Amino acid sequence: MLDLKNLFYPKNIAIIGISNHPLKGEMLLNVLLVSEYPGKIYLINPKYSELFGRKVYPSILDVPEDVDLAIIAVAANKCPEIIKQCSGKVKFASIFTAGFSELNNKELEDKVAKIAKEGNVRLLGPNCMGVHCNESRVSFFLRQQAGKIGNIGFISQSGGHAFTFSIWGIGKGLEFNKTVSIGNQCDLTIQDFVEYFGIEPNIKIIGAYIEDVKDGEDFCKKVKQVTRKKPVFVWKGGVTEEGKKAALSHTGALAIPNHLWNPVMKQIGVVSADSLEELGDIMMSSLYLEASYPKGLNVGIIVGGGGSSVEITDACAKEGLHVPQFSLDTIKKLLEIVPEVGTITKNPVDLAGMHFLPEMFGKAVEIVYEDPNIDAVITYQMTERFFWNTERVRSMGRENFNFDKSIMKEYERLKDIIKKPLICIVPRLVETDLEIEKVRINFIKHLANLKIPTFPSTTRGAKLLVRLANYNKYLQRQN
Repeated sequence: MLDLKNLFYPKNIAIIGISNHPLKGEMLLNVLLVSEYPGKIYLINPKYSELFGRKVYPSILDVPEDVDLAIIAVAANKCPEIIKQCSGKVKFASIFTAGFSELNNKELEDKVAKIAKEGNVRLLGPNCMGVHCNESRVSFFLRQQAGKIGNIGFISQSGGHAFTFSIWGIGKGLEFNKTVSIGNQCDLTIQDFVEYFGIEPNIKIIGAYIEDVKDGEDFCKKVKQVTRKKPVFVWKGGVTEEGKKAALSHTGALAIPNHLWNPVMKQIGVVSADSLEELGDIMMSSLYLEASYPKGLNVGIIVGGGGSSVEITDACAKEGLHVPQFSLDTIKKLLEIVPEVGTITKNPVDLAGMHFLPEMFGKAVEIVYEDPNIDAVITYQMTERFFWNTERVRSMGRENFNFDKSIMKEYERLKDIIKKPLICIVPRLVETDLEIEKVRINFIKHLANLKIPTFPSTTRGAKLLVRLANYNKYLQRQN
């Protein structure tokens, strides 16, 4: 296994091609300064003697010590000479520069890789953003979590997706340990990082955005070794003919078609996602559920409305979930707390108006959870009604009434009781009322603190449960 310690925990960093351009060399220095990277930073460019109050060296050869990580931001045609200078001097080089195989310039990319190999320099990229590590405070973007440990390892062929997913995930409360943008993979590959993240004790789950793989046999072998002990979630880009063309011009990737990709990923235990949102849903839920994945595809549904019950059942069935009829004992228990007329107790459970009585809702969830045929429980909450119900009751003189606090307390109680996966669908029905939006956001945050996954649509929630149930089956087969 490759030792990537000096890449993620470099004692010093050289920026080759530093400049005062705000979107190029200056940016590379700025993010390190903002993240308070504690190591030495060497600036390299023969055109300057000083920039930003710091000394600038004419070449990497003039730096007074060996360098753990060099970030290269020079024109593509200058990279062979720069890499040659790094030989014997630099352990890892991250090539920020584009203009290689993604522009049909494979010959130049191969030349750079050959020179690096001869000089014992390991390459990241080209055409990549580089590495981010919270612990070492090495970063390539400003909105990061420097100093936090985090439990997610993320790998992306796209620098843009590495940045976007990190920001999206942080907004969802996810904490990243390490992120790497790998670009064209002329040397270091996706599987090298999956393997490394697989033994990192603080990394619990691994996510990736992939357009293609280098050496499929090596990829499958290394990734399968990891999926037996940690989940690996992958969003595959370039799944259509148009997407393949875009991938080729993006990272020089010859994207693998879905009819070959998906079966292979299932065999090696990779959990697939079809979008950034799905990848985030799966990773968030995996952490929240703490590996207590669904043992099967049978779900129990609790809603407050007949139309909603049909809608949710359809969405679940389309994604491969089953909505079985409850046992006679479960139905009997439900009928003890709800009237038979105007409700449904067979699955899905339609509590009608009583869905908005927190204690009644919680008791129904408890009963459904105990059904032996149910592997996971889906709840459905319209936060708009939280707001309206609170307003209505307060208008009748109960000024201290707060419906959202009451329902959140019930979820707190359920979280301590329910040991099967429990998720909540929170649709956004009203998009133009800030007061209602505040209630919705507060409710989602509260459930996140309880580690209860929430989704804006049933489809996204159903897909999550199917994927985790399938991964659970894979783990059982491996054991």
